[in-house]
Amino acid sequence: MSRLLRFSRQAFDLKTLHHRRAGAQPFLSSFSNSATESAGAASEPKPPPYIPPLIGIQLTKHAGRGAFALQRIASGEVLHSARPILAHPSLSMINCVCYYCLRRLPKRGGTAEAHHTVSFCSEQCEQTSKKFYDVEKQIDWSRFHEYCRQKGLKYPLIMKRFACQVIAGNIPTDILELLQGEDLSDRAHLIKEEFALLRSTLEDADIKVERQKKKNMDEGKGPIVDGEAEEPLSFLTEEWYTDVLGRIRINAFRVELPVQSHEDLLSSAAATVEGEAAVGNAMYMLPSFYNHSCEPNVNIVWSDSAEGKMVALRDIEKAEEVRICYLDASMGYEARAKILYGGYGFVCDCPRCVAKE
Repeated sequence: MSRLLRFSRQAFDLKTLHHRRAGAQPFLSSFSNSATESAGAASEPKPPPYIPPLIGIQLTKHAGRGAFALQRIASGEVLHSARPILAHPSLSMINCVCYYCLRRLPKRGGTAEAHHTVSFCSEQCEQTSKKFYDVEKQIDWSRFHEYCRQKGLKYPLIMKRFACQVIAGNIPTDILELLQGEDLSDRAHLIKEEFALLRSTLEDADIKVERQKKKNMDEGKGPIVDGEAEEPLSFLTEEWYTDVLGRIRINAFRVELPVQSHEDLLSSAAATVEGEAAVGNAMYMLPSFYNHSCEPNVNIVWSDSAEGKMVALRDIEKAEEVRICYLDASMGYEARAKILYGGYGFVCDCPRCVAKE
C-alpha cells in the first residue's frame, strides 16, 4: 500500500454539527467526478449532466458527517478532483515551488537574490494570484516566517494566506464555515501569540485596501464619500483567528509531490531534515468530509501540483462509506492508535485496529 499522506482531519467523536451553515445541505448533497473546490469554481463550466454523481455527504451513526458512494465505484477510478481553497508552500520549499499551485519549479540560476524570491509556474497562476500577492508583497514577512520556522509551525502560514486573500477581496471570511473545527482552548496562550504576530505584521505594513470603494467603482457608482472605506483588518480578531485555525488544524492536507529529478530529490531531503517533508499544505472542501480508516478505500493523489485526485484503492459498493487514512497506514497498531487518539481524539474501529494489527 502506498504511503497515505493525510495528517490533519476531523476528530469525529468530539465534534458536533454546530458549525454547519444554514441552508448548506444542497451544497453537500452530491458532487460529480469532476467536482472542483476552488474559490473561483463557481465561474467554471459545470460538469455535463450525463456524468453521474459519485459522492454524497450524509450523517453517519458514530462519526458525524461522512462521504458515501452513490453508485458502485471501480478500483482505480477517480471519484473527483480537488482544487485547494487555500494553499501555502512549506518554508523550506517556498523558493522551489509555485507560490500558488505548489508545482515544482525548474532549477534556478542567476544571483543569490533570485533564490529568495517567490515565483509562479505559469502566467495563469500569476494572474490568479495577483490580488492576494499584491497584498502579500507589501509586507515584510521575515519575522513571521522565522517565528514559524523556529517553532515548527505550518498552519499559521495558511492563516497568513487566508488573511491576505480576505484583504484582497478574493474570498469571504467564512469560507471554511462548513468544516468542523478543533477546540483550541488548551492552546489559548499560544494562539494569542500567533495571532498577535500576524496582526502586528499586517499592521506594520499599513495596508490600504478600500473594498467598498472598489465595489462601488466596479458597479459604476463612482467614487465614495470619505469614511465609507472598510478598515482592511477589521475581520482579523483573535476570535476569528482561533475559530479558523481550529478548522485548518484538523482539515489541512500535507501535499507531497513525486520526486521527478535529482534536484527534487535534494530539495526533498533538505525538507525532511528541516521537518517539512512536503511541498506545502492545502485546504480542500469535499475531501475534508472523508472519515478515517486504517484500511482506506480511497487515497488522494497529487501528480504535479496541489490539485489532487481522489482515487479508489479497491472496488467500492453503492452506499458504502468512502474513507481515507489520516496517517501512514504502514505504521504499527500502537503508533497509529497513539496518533489518532492524541491528535484527533478518537479510537479507530477498523478491522486492523480491532485486531490490533
